[in-house]
Amino acid sequence: MNTRHYEMLYIIPIKFLGEEAIVIEKINSLLKKFGAEITAENILGKKRLYYPIKATHQGLYVATEFDMHAENLKKLEGNLKLTSEILRHLIVEKKKKTAEEIKKEQELQEQLLKKTEDKLDQQEEIPATAKEAAPTGRQEKKDKRISLDDLDVKLDEILKNDVL
Repeated sequence: MNTRHYEMLYIIPIKFLGEEAIVIEKINSLLKKFGAEITAENILGKKRLYYPIKATHQGLYVATEFDMHAENLKKLEGNLKLTSEILRHLIVEKKKKTAEEIKKEQELQEQLLKKTEDKLDQQEEIPATAKEAAPTGRQEKKDKRISLDDLDVKLDEILKNDVL
């Protein structure tokens, strides 16, 4: 039998927001039913959908990596299509990373993080005279900006009113 490494991304509708652990466990048990060995799971968070799916505007994105025999994939796909707790899913074959590759990726991410922190530090070191010369109108606009979290809360309220 040929075991392959896959990654599945699926979207849980926002109506299951309090019960996402139950839905994730249901999907994981379905994977195990078809002989999959789950290697990694990552909850990517709540995101707004580009277009409404089944009158749903937001969903919780979950990525799961697993090893499974290739011949069980079609059966799994058929069962996932019938599962009402997920809006969409996508399964792709993925190259399994070695410990060395994972270590190299982590080192690259740390280097990128350090570079961005250095750039931010350099920007903060702008002399006070240069800051004073900046146009005041632009500073006023920055103060009026709304955080993304506040915007997300307002969007949720609007969408709830539309649905009800």
